[in-house]
Amino acid sequence: MVLALIEPEIAFVVGQTFEAHRHYSEAEINQQISATHMALELIQQRFSRDYSASFVEKLADGLSNQGLYLGPEIDKAKALMASKIQILVTQQQTTNTYDGCHPCDLPASPLYWLVNFLTARGIEITAGQAIITGSYCGVLKVDMDKPLQIEYQGLGKMSLSFSELSLSQ
Repeated sequence: MVLALIEPEIAFVVGQTFEAHRHYSEAEINQQISATHMALELIQQRFSRDYSASFVEKLADGLSNQGLYLGPEIDKAKALMASKIQILVTQQQTTNTYDGCHPCDLPASPLYWLVNFLTARGIEITAGQAIITGSYCGVLKVDMDKPLQIEYQGLGKMSLSFSELSLSQ
């Protein structure tokens, strides 16, 4: 059976460009975030099944990051303070509950660091970019081609499904 691998996260969408060579306070960063969304980091192992990749090899591969699914918008004030979220994942009449805990306590903490780390090195962060800052409960495995509902209790819900692409030559 083929499974989709996902990591529940919160995405911060940049509303105004963070200019290079400038330091930003937490309040300024919060003001320049135009929206917060439920998000899923999509994970895909790209090494062959019979190869046991080392951590360094996986790190060089972006830790198997395949992409980002940007879900519905959620309340920004609640998202900034969401250190713990109960996450409910329902598929085929079965609900699994996860006690989600952000790895950096507050989900905005890595955002504050990232903005000032990049801008201090001359790299601007442009309006429209979505930034994720850490998984609430690690990698979750869900079935392909079956409806899926995910709820971040107190923040929002989303419904989706994943399908495997078939490539023919």
